[in-house]
Amino acid sequence: MRIFDVAGKDVSQLLRDWRSAAFLAGAPILFTILMGVMMGGLSQVAEEDPRLPVAVRDLDGGALAAGLTDLLESAEVVRPVAVTEQDAGTLEDRVGDGTYAAAIVIPEGYSRDLLAGRESKLRFIVDETADSAAQAGSAVQGAVFRLLGAVQTARISAEIVDGQKGFSSSAERESFLEQTVRSAVQEWDAAPVKMELRWASSKESAESVPGGFEQSSPGNMVTFALAGLIGAAEIVVWERKSGTLQRLLTTSISRGEVLVGHFLAMFALVFAQVMLLGTFGQLLFGLAYWSDPAAFLVIAAAVTLWIASMGLLIGVIARTSEQVGMLTIAPMLALAGLGGAWMPLEVTGATFQAVGHLTPTYWAMQGMQNLILRGQGLAGVALPAAVLCGFAAVLFGIAVWRFYTE
Repeated sequence: MRIFDVAGKDVSQLLRDWRSAAFLAGAPILFTILMGVMMGGLSQVAEEDPRLPVAVRDLDGGALAAGLTDLLESAEVVRPVAVTEQDAGTLEDRVGDGTYAAAIVIPEGYSRDLLAGRESKLRFIVDETADSAAQAGSAVQGAVFRLLGAVQTARISAEIVDGQKGFSSSAERESFLEQTVRSAVQEWDAAPVKMELRWASSKESAESVPGGFEQSSPGNMVTFALAGLIGAAEIVVWERKSGTLQRLLTTSISRGEVLVGHFLAMFALVFAQVMLLGTFGQLLFGLAYWSDPAAFLVIAAAVTLWIASMGLLIGVIARTSEQVGMLTIAPMLALAGLGGAWMPLEVTGATFQAVGHLTPTYWAMQGMQNLILRGQGLAGVALPAAVLCGFAAVLFGIAVWRFYTE
């Protein structure tokens, strides 16, 4: 068919410059790696614990001190950081400068005194003016209450054993108490019902905020697909300026066939680029583009329809190569920035987010991240794909109208 002849001519002309083709494939991968690392992509290999650090200075070394540390380790809000004797003298300063959200000093004889029913107080250091003071204090207090509950359970159990058969020695009784406390602490960790704490702010939604390669891979995929429109749109401009279009129209080929041929070439090149980058994302960064092949093909096709329609419109409107560059780069930067290709919209303000939701880039990012980040499959890409097809229809319609009226 003549449409495929036009498309094949465009594709061969674009691929003739292998350096441009290599740039469109290699640059997105390079930028994905750089931006992914800067945005925390290496956390997929070695993720830093996001909980509030609480320094723990253990002067006791007993079973209850270890139990308290275990309870803090299993907490949702804080994580214990063991400090040495050398660091102990600077705990107040390190809490004050924000190195630690709080600090705990477990006194010598803490385990022995509690098991014997005697009072033993922890030393708790916190900067009450810090934003994290309340959260750290509440988490530590909860861990201490759990430990005291475990001790009380152990003492009651020991009294029952005393009333039945008794212990052969005080060492056996102490060993029984320690073992019971350890068992109670483990039961806390394995509780069938747990509360999960989520941090929220005015800039964050309840959904997880994408970061690392989950943000940079689809972001650069969309951005460089837009950049690739320059060469394809220039062909349309050159064809009109050189008089090739007029000569074509003197043959049996129609304007519609010429237009659809150009569009098909743009679609094929952008779709191949998206497929390539998605496959690299899966292999290099472990992103689940192909976890649901049908969903990936649907969102990739919708993204390609939008971008190819935009490229066709640019080619029809522009009169020179310089105008092609201007009409491509300016929208690319604006759409990438506003639509969340460079940074998650979840970390921006409400007004910025509202504007971003009106851009096709936002819907392209949503569709890709619903697949690779949230694992939603076809159900997650259906709405973004439909919106992108709507943008594509509008842009294609304007391009057709402009092409026939020029």
